[in-house]
Amino acid sequence: ARFINRYVIKTDMESSFYMNTDTRARLARGGGRFHFGIPGRGVVAAEACVRVCSELVRDALDTSALDARHRVIVAKTVLAQRNFALGWEHRVNRVMPHLIIGALCYVVLDRKRRNDMGFHKDMPRALPCCLLGGNPECSTGVFVEILRKEKTKLTIMVTTVDFFSLRMTN
Repeated sequence: ARFINRYVIKTDMESSFYMNTDTRARLARGGGRFHFGIPGRGVVAAEACVRVCSELVRDALDTSALDARHRVIVAKTVLAQRNFALGWEHRVNRVMPHLIIGALCYVVLDRKRRNDMGFHKDMPRALPCCLLGGNPECSTGVFVEILRKEKTKLTIMVTTVDFFSLRMTN
């Protein structure tokens, strides 16, 4: 079979990267292959980039006081903001540079969306939420965390809303 984009996964057989026959078969079906380097000798530039990225994500999580379970959303947002700052614009989402991770906001949802999410009619239209980060798959979408009351307990719902339906507080 011909593949438009072949890819190579380079590894030096570290213990952090698990590889078995299923992984090899999946790679082969997708046009990929492994390239093994010398064990214990990494690529300095790649390791420096990973170190910078992890520091940026850790710093954003600490500053925003968000839980670690939101690490992936925060990482995508922080790295997209870094790319915007370096002049490499994101091809889909245009609101990434304007996001403040962990900001307290109010989101206004229409009646149909509120019904789909299971909110009661007596709840206010503007719901308090916490801004988690941008959704890289849509142009103005952001991830928010909304508190939801279910009978006797509070639950937390993570969903995507339109950036322009948010009102940030100070």
